[in-house]
Amino acid sequence: MTIGQRIAQKRKEQGLSQEALGDRLGLSRQAIYKWESDAALPEIDKLVALSRLFGVSVGWLLGVEETPEVLQDTGSELTETQLSMVEEIVNRYLTARPRPEKSAWDKWSIRILFALCGVMLAALTGISGDVRQLDGQAAGLRTSINDVTSAVSREMDSLSRRVEEILESQDSLFADSGVEIVHTSLQSRDGGTVIFDAYAVPKTYVEGMTAEFVLDNGTGGIAIQAGDFRRSTQAFSADSIACTLTDEIDLSITLIAPDGTRQTQLLERYDGLYTASLPSLRLNSFPEKLRITADGFTPQEAYVSLEKLPGQYFGAYGDHFPSASAEEVQVGLFRNHALVAWAEPCEIPDGFRGYEEGDFQFYRLPEAPVTAAPGDMFSIAALVTDQYGRAMIYSEDSFTVDTQNSVIAHSAPADSGMLWTAPDQWRLS
Repeated sequence: MTIGQRIAQKRKEQGLSQEALGDRLGLSRQAIYKWESDAALPEIDKLVALSRLFGVSVGWLLGVEETPEVLQDTGSELTETQLSMVEEIVNRYLTARPRPEKSAWDKWSIRILFALCGVMLAALTGISGDVRQLDGQAAGLRTSINDVTSAVSREMDSLSRRVEEILESQDSLFADSGVEIVHTSLQSRDGGTVIFDAYAVPKTYVEGMTAEFVLDNGTGGIAIQAGDFRRSTQAFSADSIACTLTDEIDLSITLIAPDGTRQTQLLERYDGLYTASLPSLRLNSFPEKLRITADGFTPQEAYVSLEKLPGQYFGAYGDHFPSASAEEVQVGLFRNHALVAWAEPCEIPDGFRGYEEGDFQFYRLPEAPVTAAPGDMFSIAALVTDQYGRAMIYSEDSFTVDTQNSVIAHSAPADSGMLWTAPDQWRLS
């Protein structure tokens, strides 16, 4: 399994949604989705946090240990597996980090991180050995070990952040920099526009040096703006850099020396901005209300609830976006992203409680036979249009139907966690 698949497995075992896991880690659902789809790698402190939350070792999450055990009886010396785990943490962490140029400090940073991880692992294995020798006081010692383990993990978090700060400081071209979202407009044929202000103070300024701020929205839309140099602050700045709103926006700066030498560094990366501007919804389906037949299933009193939530979907950027609401909604059953049938709006069904408060709308699937071949993926999804005319597909859950054994299985398709997708990825008729 990949790192992302291991994170997804443990999240589901604990009954957590991607949003709930993100809340516990102080991250957005989009960040958890990127981990689980292997589009991004968790940083060291997040790997340690996941290890504590799931009750597994960091090595198991990285795939260098076969069993998800937090502590192993390895004596006072580090095993080859643990050394491999440390090396994997460091290599993945440093490899994933873009750096404009090599720094003499890099080798020492790696050695420090190796040493710190080794000390922490040695401490944990030593504690485990003490537990074996004092079997009669196991219960009390387990509590002590958990306390010490938590303290060690917190110290590892702190140390990894210090190393990260050192690496960033050594590699950065700038003594100070900043990016701010100053305005967002959703009334656009392209889905919206976002505007940024940015500044950067070079560590070393040479007379005649210039700068370019580059805004890339990941769809070929690149905006380049020359930076104004202010001698009073020794900073290059750019105001009102605009681009079409998307879910992947990078803002970088390129320093151009008098001899034409160019050095580029990323200032800020924004994930999920477009999704943050969409209406906030929650879709609940009840696929257990399906009567499975030899060649498929028939919905029987199968209902879907759609809740319109206040505020934006991601709270992190809520202050920068005008409010968006779902003006038109159609809910349907889809097989492999192709429409099977639209559901009909209905009143709150008998026996459903807890839906009196809140903005809920219920839908009922038609009681018509649906064929299900092996490998077919079914989804309950909503076609949502907001007041700005933007149409998107919203889907939270997918399932498969085993007709031979009469089993309904919830599953994680390739786009699991990507709740909003473009309508052109679905067949709506």
